[in-house]
Amino acid sequence: MIISSSSGSDQSNPFSRYGDISRIGQGAFGSVYKVRDLKTNKLKAIKTVKFESLTDLNTIMKEASQLSNTKHPNIIKINDYFITNDNLLIIDMDFYELGDLSKLKQENCGEEIVKQILKQMLSALKYVHEEMEIIHRDIKPTNIFIKKLSSDSIEIVLADFGLAKKYQEMSGQSYAGTPFYMSPEVALGSSYSFNTDIFSLGISIYQIMTNDLATSIGNLLMGNQAENALKILTNQMKETTHNEYSEELIRIVLKMLEKDAKQRPSASQLLSLTYFK
Repeated sequence: MIISSSSGSDQSNPFSRYGDISRIGQGAFGSVYKVRDLKTNKLKAIKTVKFESLTDLNTIMKEASQLSNTKHPNIIKINDYFITNDNLLIIDMDFYELGDLSKLKQENCGEEIVKQILKQMLSALKYVHEEMEIIHRDIKPTNIFIKKLSSDSIEIVLADFGLAKKYQEMSGQSYAGTPFYMSPEVALGSSYSFNTDIFSLGISIYQIMTNDLATSIGNLLMGNQAENALKILTNQMKETTHNEYSEELIRIVLKMLEKDAKQRPSASQLLSLTYFK
């Protein structure tokens, strides 16, 4: 049996609706393909995920159904999904030809662009945390896609909810995500919180501003240079080659990178700052 969210889909072979199939990504949870939807002639991205049990299937169905009903402009929307009789989930999403934020050139990362990215991501996380009650757990530039880009404006979407978990389900100390973007509390074995995502977003914004992809900020905050960490990060943000950033933006990024999770602001608190008005 093939289960589909779309009554109009080809029930015998969901792949038959796609052409020009080429794999563009491979991860621990499955593969991502660039395809052409033969019904609409639009480029799409489809993700395939293998599941092993009914428990996995129930989790996948819950996440797929939730994301297919998401209305937020900065969160990726699932167009359709299929579950085949060989235990494969196929997720149909929009394809973004401009790529993800890791592809953003440094000369295109002036303060106005960074501000828009940050505001849109905080808006997305506010929705994820408060409406969906989910912790994303894998915020990083390669999971944020560019919808539109000009010299003075950008539109982005947050994707890859494969590691997302309901907050109520996070009582255990399960480990997930990308170590480089991990908050100090998670690295030390504490549970995830909504503010874990804020720390990961802080690292992502710092990298976009500085093009410093080598500094492990979590390690810096916990290591023998912890006392000088904020000064080191501030200098990096002030001494960028292509752009100048305001003291206000730098302060906001440093707040997001607060070592103490209890002192780290929420997405709502950050959005209420006058900087974003």
